[in-house]
Amino acid sequence: MESENDRKTENGLMSVKYKEQMIELMYKYYSATDLKIAQNLEQLADIYKTLQRHDGVLINLEKALEIRLQEVDPRLSPIIAISQNITNLYIKHRQDFQSALQYQLINHKYTLEYNELKSSASKDSKEDVEESREKIAGSHIGLADLYLELQQYDSAIEHLEIAMTLYKQVKKSFEKQEAIEEKVKSIKQQQQ
Repeated sequence: MESENDRKTENGLMSVKYKEQMIELMYKYYSATDLKIAQNLEQLADIYKTLQRHDGVLINLEKALEIRLQEVDPRLSPIIAISQNITNLYIKHRQDFQSALQYQLINHKYTLEYNELKSSASKDSKEDVEESREKIAGSHIGLADLYLELQQYDSAIEHLEIAMTLYKQVKKSFEKQEAIEEKVKSIKQQQQ
């Protein structure tokens, strides 16, 4: 007797098969850099995610990101989301911190761009400016964490100090500042 999980897995694998066939056909009729292909690759990655097939998720997100990065005027938020998902997959499922860093750097670049554009293009309230600073600081912390894993302590400290400077400009971030100070202190002690 077939269990509920077996049936879900079987349906998921059928979905993968049909989505892959659809994408193959799209490559025949659309430019290889068409946004429609990227969107379908992202959907295929979502199916793989439900099946907990992390390699399939990773492969398809990387292809989708490559297409999105080739856009003339790319939408920043999907690039940020996809690159963060790829970074997390490399960290959690492969423990490949060098590859994770590659995608975290992409994420960081577009996080900076997105939040700088957001701040300069609108009449942001003080809360919006602080939120942007927090997101940028968080991106610096993400980089610092990967540099720590790779034992690149000077780079880690540099990004933590930038994050601390940003948090000092944000109300209600005293705890985050303290945590960063402790982390920097700990790194410097390790280096001695």
